[in-house]
Amino acid sequence: MSRFLLSSSAAGLIPTFKTAIQPFAAKSRSFSSTIKLFKESAETDETKPDPMYSRKRALQLQNFELDAFDVEKLEPWEGDDHHIYGHALLESIRDVRKYLRKEKYELPVLKKHHKTFVPPTKEQFVVFQTNKVHGRPEEPINRRVTMKLKVSNLNLKPKELHKFLLMVGPRYSPHTDMLVMSADSELTSVLNKKLLSDQLDDLLNESIKGEDKFEDIPLPTYKKPKKVVPDFPKEWLPQPN
Repeated sequence: MSRFLLSSSAAGLIPTFKTAIQPFAAKSRSFSSTIKLFKESAETDETKPDPMYSRKRALQLQNFELDAFDVEKLEPWEGDDHHIYGHALLESIRDVRKYLRKEKYELPVLKKHHKTFVPPTKEQFVVFQTNKVHGRPEEPINRRVTMKLKVSNLNLKPKELHKFLLMVGPRYSPHTDMLVMSADSELTSVLNKKLLSDQLDDLLNESIKGEDKFEDIPLPTYKKPKKVVPDFPKEWLPQPN
């Protein structure tokens, strides 16, 4: 009986094999060349991606993600898994191992890009401060740039300094001798930095090269806001026994 099944299955494979090699046999009457063409065709067909497989795989992943958060499809608890604190401990261990791998494999690669810190010189007294919200590039604060500098480092003459302070207005603090300007009108932080740099150049050119120094206009006085620290309530203090 088994011999009959084997012979019948083998007989069923013969027409299939003949159908598969029929296009190649038409090109060459040699059996060896036919087998060679059959192998080459199989190798080229394997390299081509199957569009149906990719769509099925994407659908399977989508269904898996939906089922993973479905409470009704959770497996029954059999005491074979960690509780929530155990999973939190394992997650913290994974985080530590992640940074240990970075320290072992990535830091040596970045070492060749190391640059020695050089403190700014006296001529480099303009500070630009930028902001970055990681993972959210659409935030408006990402393009905001703040420029800070000490006005005394500009080495302006009294008349030039008077006109310069009149033009900057409340952006200058006489208590700290700091000029603080910010910009976020442009689309990127690089353009806003360039805008602030051009504005500073225009202010300096106007205060130095301008004919009218506005000496008859006094400088406005701006009061420094007081920081109010509330007193600690005495009734909250511990009472002596």
